[in-house]
Amino acid sequence: MKKFFLLFFALGVFISVRSQNLLLNSDMNSAAAWTGGACTAPEIAQAPESAYGGPSNSNNVAEVDALSCLQQTVAVVAGGSYTINFDATRRTTCAPDLGPNPGINVKVTGVTSGTVYSSIDYHYNNPDDPAPPTGWVGYTPQVQSFFIPLGSTDTQVRLEITAIDNIEGCGIVMDNVTMVVTSVLAVNLSSFNATAKNNTVDLAWTTTNEVNNESFILYRSKNGVTFSEVGKVNATGNSNGSSYTLNDPQPGSGVTYYRLKMVDKTANFKYSGIVKVNLNSKSLDVAVYPTIVTSVLNYVVESPKAEKLRVMVSDISGKRISSTVESFTSGTTQKSINTSTLASGVYLLTIVDDSNTFKKSVTFKKN
Repeated sequence: MKKFFLLFFALGVFISVRSQNLLLNSDMNSAAAWTGGACTAPEIAQAPESAYGGPSNSNNVAEVDALSCLQQTVAVVAGGSYTINFDATRRTTCAPDLGPNPGINVKVTGVTSGTVYSSIDYHYNNPDDPAPPTGWVGYTPQVQSFFIPLGSTDTQVRLEITAIDNIEGCGIVMDNVTMVVTSVLAVNLSSFNATAKNNTVDLAWTTTNEVNNESFILYRSKNGVTFSEVGKVNATGNSNGSSYTLNDPQPGSGVTYYRLKMVDKTANFKYSGIVKVNLNSKSLDVAVYPTIVTSVLNYVVESPKAEKLRVMVSDISGKRISSTVESFTSGTTQKSINTSTLASGVYLLTIVDDSNTFKKSVTFKKN
């Protein structure tokens, strides 16, 4: 029997071997590691192929039907891309007891956040085998990919495989279910600032960890939609994070928007949030994104000068939940707030200066 090992975390550093299978008992040689999940049956339906009309007495498989499904919890890392592979076939000896469009759903859900990272339906409408009782249609290999975004609170996902249009004892037979890491883009961007300096703009950003990161590419836009490249900075690759700067000598007048493209060594990439700077700005402004959050609220403060501002979160009734004093540079500063402990509902983010001459509240919703 092949042996498979889970990913391990050590001191917060993600250690992985690319193409290493993360699932236990992928070949279905026993019921260990797989559980029934949302199904009625407490254990998976696992037996040799021949028990389901197949040709082998020694190769074990698992059946997914109205009462039996597959579920396994797997360790993951934010910024990682993953691929699921499996073989599946229908049991034609069950026809016509199977529904008209028999199949399975393969879903990946974050254990902490409840975010559904991937959910795909697969249908097996092969014609009945012409020579029962063999009743066996050849396996169909399937591939399914998903990505855990940077900033996700999930360190584990739940893989669930459930039946579609099947009855008890007549389902889809599965074997060789694997999950592998295809790439890791683990860059935690803790700040990204744009500061007006005479007729130029200084861009600065910091990371708290970097894994497999190659470079940062800075992009500029005058409308916030169409971006062009300004420059490129190679990543230090420091697992504890680094600080970076880049100057834009020709930002143009008025408002200019910037974003970072974070590229890893396998050419995978992710964009930062957008910050803006107004070379003619004379007042404070605040914006949040996204307005509906799960675990992290990103907010942007545009300030005509470097200053300290009070940042508060309160519920819709005005009850204060948190209050901190943060430092902001001249221009645009992007920061974030952990919202994973907030209950579902509508909240206010309020920014106040020391003299209380500026105060702005922006609403956001926590799922």
